Amino acid sequence: MRGDAARIALAALASMLAPPVLVEAGMWLATGRFEGEPVFALATVVVAAPHVLLLGVPAFLLLRRRGRLGAVNLAMAGFACGLLPMALVSWPYWTAPPGLLVQEDWHGHVAILVRDGAPTLAGVLRHLERMFIFGALGAACALVFWSCWRCLQHRAGSFPAPEPSNPP
Repeated sequence: MRGDAARIALAALASMLAPPVLVEAGMWLATGRFEGEPVFALATVVVAAPHVLLLGVPAFLLLRRRGRLGAVNLAMAGFACGLLPMALVSWPYWTAPPGLLVQEDWHGHVAILVRDGAPTLAGVLRHLERMFIFGALGAACALVFWSCWRCLQHRAGSFPAPEPSNPP
C-alpha cells in the first residue's frame, strides 16, 4: 500500500505541473507567441493543486474502488473537477447591480453580456465557453495523471486490472 500511495502522489504531482505547459502551449497555438511568465506558471499550479488534491485524487480512488477506473472515465471526472469549481466561483453575475450594462468584444463582435444587471444569452455562452476551457484542462490533467500512474504501476510490476472493453 505504501508504494501505491507514492505512485498516486507522483502522478498527482505530474498532473499539478501539467497546466502551465498545457496553457502556454494553448496560448502559443492561439497567438503564435510564447509568453513563458514564471508568475503565471506558478499561479496555474496554485489553482491546479487544490483541484487535483481535493477533487481529482478522491475521484481516482472512487473510480478504482468501484472497478470503473479507465482513461475515459478518469478524463470525464477530470473534466468535472476542472469545470465545476471554477464555474461556481467565477460566475460573473452573482452580484450584478440593477442597471448595469456590460459589453465586450467576443469573437470579433461587440456583445452585450449583461443588460440591466441580468446576464444575456451572450453572457451565459461566453461564461460557458470559458468554463469549457477549465474542463478541458482538467481532462488533460487527468490523462497526465492516468499515464503517469500506469507507467509507475508497470515499472513496479503492479499491473492494474485491464479496462473493460464493453463497460455496462
